[in-house]
Amino acid sequence: TTKSLLETGVMEAMPGVYGARMPFATVVVSAIAKVFGPDYQMVSFIKVALVCVFLCLIARYLTKDLPRNIQTKPWVTLILISPLLCTATLANIANLQVEEGYAFVLIAAVAAVLFKPVSQHNVLNGVVFGLLVSMTFLTKSSYLPLSVAAILGYFIVHKQMRGAVVATLVLAATMLLWASYQHATSGRFTIGTSFDGVNLLKGNNPKFGERYPPPPGLNLDLYDEELTRTLKGPGEWAINDEAIAQAKEYMLKHPLETVASAFKKVYYSTLSLQKIGSSKPSPTMEVVETLGLLIARLLFIISVGMALVNIVIGGSSRREAWAYLLIIAACLLPYAVGFAYTRHSSVLIFPSSIFILTCLLRHRQGAVGRSASATTSPTLTPKF
Repeated sequence: TTKSLLETGVMEAMPGVYGARMPFATVVVSAIAKVFGPDYQMVSFIKVALVCVFLCLIARYLTKDLPRNIQTKPWVTLILISPLLCTATLANIANLQVEEGYAFVLIAAVAAVLFKPVSQHNVLNGVVFGLLVSMTFLTKSSYLPLSVAAILGYFIVHKQMRGAVVATLVLAATMLLWASYQHATSGRFTIGTSFDGVNLLKGNNPKFGERYPPPPGLNLDLYDEELTRTLKGPGEWAINDEAIAQAKEYMLKHPLETVASAFKKVYYSTLSLQKIGSSKPSPTMEVVETLGLLIARLLFIISVGMALVNIVIGGSSRREAWAYLLIIAACLLPYAVGFAYTRHSSVLIFPSSIFILTCLLRHRQGAVGRSASATTSPTLTPKF
């Protein structure tokens, strides 16, 4: 699609297929290639540099209002850099091809704006948040639930109806523009893609149970030809609609298998130490990747645990906890319905670490406040 966009101005995934991909990754790579040249290594280097700069800006945004003695605490630094100890994050930084390589940094920025306390709210806050959410949506069609959940979370955390409405309007305008582009190029006014149907069918067919998880080093693309052999239509959207119809038919006829598969997908994507859907590494690299996955899983488990505790006991971060769980559910839902690889949940590593940092800072602030209150309380002298 990048080559097509550079040469013709439209995104053509293959001959006659124009609605298959969301635009963000293609536009970013095309813009870099336009400015710095089409050399793959140069484009990859610039992309890595931009991501690193963006991550530094996120870290600065999260810490700039903290007291100096807190900014320099080792545990603050450790929490902020912990996602970089996960090989999935490092793969996302370097990867030009998969959407997660772009979405993870946008979702990290969404989490930063969502969880950081803001002393003064204005329309600009809503516009910035809306743009971040919109760019996330434009990265991958499966991020639509996450984008909507993020705006709902913004209202829950900040209690700002105006900011949430502004962000919603920005997202709605983005969807309208994207649907208009889809109509102009592929012939259908839609916010989805023409590959959504095939992706749904991949995870909902009679042979999915025996094929998932796929063998190490392979993915479900291995069975695409067999799955799509019966899909016939006059164009990409007819094939998409037929794939959706077949997937829905299977789900309705096999509800128990569908539910069981959904839990299986979520487990392998969020908790398993087995890497799913990527190339098989060397034995040494496999150990490194397993350790990275372990760190990612621990961050996820700790953050979910802290969210549940805050909700149950009514902790100081309970609003953030509801928003965080909402984002997790919205991010994983499309993959529970479709199919899930390890990289699909990798975009949650930074939000998890940011949420953990938020909870610890809130708890410390509360503890300091209680300590100061106790220190300044007047001492009552008993009267005899």
